[in-house]
This record gives sequence, C-alpha cells and structure tokens, in this order.
Amino acid sequence: MTEQTAEVALPSQGLARMLEPYRDRFELDGPADQPVDLFLAQACTYLEQRPELAKCRPETVLVALLDCRRFGAILGTEYHIVPFKGLATGIADYKLEIRLMANAGWITTADLVYADDDFKIINGAISHQRDYKASRGQAIAVYAYAMKDGDRSRVVVLDAEQVSKHLALSKATNELAATFWESWWLKAAVHELAKWVPWSAERLI
Repeated sequence: MTEQTAEVALPSQGLARMLEPYRDRFELDGPADQPVDLFLAQACTYLEQRPELAKCRPETVLVALLDCRRFGAILGTEYHIVPFKGLATGIADYKLEIRLMANAGWITTADLVYADDDFKIINGAISHQRDYKASRGQAIAVYAYAMKDGDRSRVVVLDAEQVSKHLALSKATNELAATFWESWWLKAAVHELAKWVPWSAERLI
C-alpha cells in the first residue's frame, strides 16, 4: 500500500522576492514613524501564508501593498489583499478608516439600528436608545459620525437597501458577507463617513 501525502501549496516566495527592489519606494510612501523593514517583514509573512496570491498578476499585489503602506495599515487586521479573477485587490477594513480619522483628532461612533430601537435624528444629532431586556427585531439601518473638539461631523445614515448596494460593489463573497454581516454594515457607514472627515496616515495630535 502506497502512502499518500496531501499536496501543500508553496508559499508566495516569488512575490516576497519582488518587494526588495521597491524598498526605497515603500520607505518613501509610508508614515515616517513606521519602519519600512518591519512592514516588509510583515508583508513577506502575509504573502507566505496566502499562496493563492501567487496566482494573481504580480503588479496588482505590489500596488495593493504600496496602498497598504501609504495608509500605515496592519496587513491582515486593518488591510486585506484578496484574489479576484486573477487580480489582487486591496481592501481597507473599517477599523483602519476609524484609526486614520483618529490620527487627525476625530473620534468616530458607528452603530447598527434595529427595528425596535428608539432612533431619531434631532437637529443633526443622533438619539439612539434600546431596551436591553427586549428583542431588537431586524437590522434596518447603520450610522456613523465623528467628533473633534466639540464639533460634530456630518452624520451618515444608510438603510438596508443602501448597505446592499455597497456590498454589491465590494469583492466580498456571499458567504463572507453573510457570516460577518455586522462588520460589512459598519464598514459601509464608516467608509461613507471617511469621505467627509479629514484623516491622516500619521498621528497629528
């Protein structure tokens, strides 16, 4: 009887070797307080753990990594690279957008609204209350806003239909979106808010 071994995908060593010639570019594009050598080490580990990215066009992986570096993001936590039809696509997590706004002094609030919540917008301010002893019903909306030195940003409110449109434009699979739907709803609201609130890759305060 012949013993069979499971085929193990090789790590993306070719992609990792591709990064070194661009070291100066990674250093120039990144925040001054984040060492480029640390980022490149994290990038190599990230690629080695995701051999499926080796099937993508190498230049699309490089562009995504440069984009991540420009934001000063943490790969795998605040920024993700996913394969899509032979191309690597960078996806900024909503936690990254919250941190970028915080770097500029803004404190972000984002939450889901359910059918049985008491939710109102009064003079541009959110009033959101819930009964913790009762069922909240179905999620119907999500909102986000930011505060800085007593000033409030634009309040972004998206209903379920608007969230669905955001999701349709994303690269998320139906399974992923269904499993982590709360995160995708919050991401949609925070992403819209980030269009109206100044942010920075480096901490300004």
